[in-house]
Amino acid sequence: MIERYGLDAAREKLPVPAKPLHLCPSCDYNLTGLISRRCPECGDSFTLDDARHRGIETSNDMRSFVRNTKWDRTRRAIGISLMCISFVVVNWVRVGPLGGLNIYTDRFFSFAGFMLLWFIASSLAIGAIVRFYLDLRWASVVLAVGILCAAAAVICLI
Repeated sequence: MIERYGLDAAREKLPVPAKPLHLCPSCDYNLTGLISRRCPECGDSFTLDDARHRGIETSNDMRSFVRNTKWDRTRRAIGISLMCISFVVVNWVRVGPLGGLNIYTDRFFSFAGFMLLWFIASSLAIGAIVRFYLDLRWASVVLAVGILCAAAAVICLI
């Protein structure tokens, strides 16, 4: 424990390295080259770990990663929602003789609902294989299957 403290204390006396970027956790001032552990801009003290984490958080690569993660989450949610809505429509909604929609909730599964579940499972399996070879994201596969399910539900209603 004493050796670790000795190394940490020695590390705190070295100048702040240029790479990776180190920013003040309070005001985002670039701390590269400082020997003091106090920000000259705002006066707050900092540790190298905190400054490094702040630099990583604000980097373009990290912003791109966060943006891509949010976009993937949105695509997955849209794809899963389309699959669920398609199942409900195919399973319980029928077009009436005069063009109106009739809702049947007396049965849990219809034949068309069972076929749509089979279609979803097989499409996800094929998507997994295509994803492996084309290096696609799962969010793209789920969204594509959701769109295909929505198209199949519309075709079933016609």
